[in-house]
Amino acid sequence: MGLKGSQNIVYRFGEFALDPRSRVLRRAGQRVPLTPKAVDVLSILVERAEQVVTREELIDAVWPDSYVEESNLTQTVFMLRKALGRDSGEPYIATVQGRGYRFVAEVRLVPEEAAPPPAPSPGRHRYLWTAAGAVAAVSAVMAALLITFRPDAPSEAPRAERLMLAVLPFENLTGDAGQEYFSDGLTEEMISQIGKLDSRYLGVIARTSVMRYKGKQIPLDRVGADLGVQYLLEGSVRRESSKVRVTAQLIRVDDQTHLWSHDYDREVRNLLALERDIAHDIAEEIQLSLDESAVAVEASRAGMTPAQYEAHDAYLKGRFFWNKRTIEGFEEAIKHFSLAIEADPHNARAHAGLADCYALFPLYNALLPQEPYVAKARAEALRALELDERLAAAHTSLALILENHDWD
Repeated sequence: MGLKGSQNIVYRFGEFALDPRSRVLRRAGQRVPLTPKAVDVLSILVERAEQVVTREELIDAVWPDSYVEESNLTQTVFMLRKALGRDSGEPYIATVQGRGYRFVAEVRLVPEEAAPPPAPSPGRHRYLWTAAGAVAAVSAVMAALLITFRPDAPSEAPRAERLMLAVLPFENLTGDAGQEYFSDGLTEEMISQIGKLDSRYLGVIARTSVMRYKGKQIPLDRVGADLGVQYLLEGSVRRESSKVRVTAQLIRVDDQTHLWSHDYDREVRNLLALERDIAHDIAEEIQLSLDESAVAVEASRAGMTPAQYEAHDAYLKGRFFWNKRTIEGFEEAIKHFSLAIEADPHNARAHAGLADCYALFPLYNALLPQEPYVAKARAEALRALELDERLAAAHTSLALILENHDWD
């Protein structure tokens, strides 16, 4: 479905003016802070005012190149309703049960107008956390640059084409659905580990794009074409008591050749070492080398104490439930992230996980007051940064708060 933004048209409804071409919504001349994806969703609904637009149509149009769960659309619509408001009567965006959404206001099309001057800047006190987040983000970028471009590293000519790899969801072969968190967690951990390979030569597809293939029998050449990758890593997990066996194989997509296949038998308390071993093997096969600083960081964490293993296991469960993006899922995730912190108070990733839960929970449950949850989310994100300022998840957690609640 195409947007009319290319025709220099502005949609007007109530006090609002929507310019889909520049992705700007204004109310009484003042810009309404919305993410670009939120504006895209609104543009489609407004363009088809009084018509039912299905959830599938919206997801396909707004997120054409990504795997997005329906809950992402639900959250976006929630944010739109909050931004649009309506003191009386039904909201601008009505839910059509079991189908999708319908924009119910009268819409007028007018020629594009010159944009009004920007609104005066709000008081400094509203942006203290925004400034802190900006400093944190810049620090993260600088740290990443220092890691990637070490002064003492010999310069290398870039390859003509960067290789791309996807880690397919690891299959749970335990026969216990309660272990799905473990196989999903291992998939996410492997994406993170392989992401530490030299990014100049290898790119790794994100989790949200690969999880759509979980439990599906799709030809590997089609998966490779869909994701635009030359290599696939697929595997399975068997876990019994304190032992785990991971089978992993690296596949070249063009001829579906198995470059290698290995079984890894480990004690579960050495899970991080197991993940590092697999990443090393992949590096050797595609003639890459791990970043030295990343190796040092992981090596220092490889041998977990019983308390650290307990915390890591609880963390994986927390992420499993958080990724469900439901009210019940957030409740379970908060419980497991809290257990992880109880077992290991210095687990920065568990604090970041709690921050993510508190930041999204009130967006999915309109009955909850937002302010207390946002305060908890901010405190947990800052605690995660205090424990590990190099942790990307902690910076992402703070960014989530700045975007969804500070409207930055």
